[in-house]
Amino acid sequence: QQVLPSLSFRNQALIHLLLYAGLRASELVELRLWQIDWIGRSIEVHGKGDKVREVPLREDTLRRIRQYMEEDRTKHRHALESPYVFLSQRGERLTRGGLLDILKTLDDAVGRHLYPHLFRHTFATRLTQKHVDITVISRLLGHHSIEQTNRYYIQTSKEEKQQAVERL
Repeated sequence: QQVLPSLSFRNQALIHLLLYAGLRASELVELRLWQIDWIGRSIEVHGKGDKVREVPLREDTLRRIRQYMEEDRTKHRHALESPYVFLSQRGERLTRGGLLDILKTLDDAVGRHLYPHLFRHTFATRLTQKHVDITVISRLLGHHSIEQTNRYYIQTSKEEKQQAVERL
């Protein structure tokens, strides 16, 4: 059994947003405090092409963001001034490169190369496996069409194909 290194509240929160909200790396690092709807349990995501979408959040994801906001983020003197949710160790806005560095530190622990789009792909695949309608998945991902979702994210495994044939 693999043991993950102890993750800070910030890293737990950002991994949860990648995995359970399907955010792109750019959407995550650009996320601002005002985009979080604590009462409605969602975030307003500003994606590609200036498209805006609302993505609901799981309670455990909100809890991790809240823990980060209360315990980790307040340690930086710049935190009160910054509109961004995720800050670097120096208290500046977390960059895409900083996000990649965080994920790289987990590579050895999980035995695989981690990158932001892997989480987004996993998000879409897991929703498909839970029989969520493709239109809903497409909207959650911020795609302009379900064809785009099908083409890039929905992968059918050999096992799934075999099970489908067995149903005949």
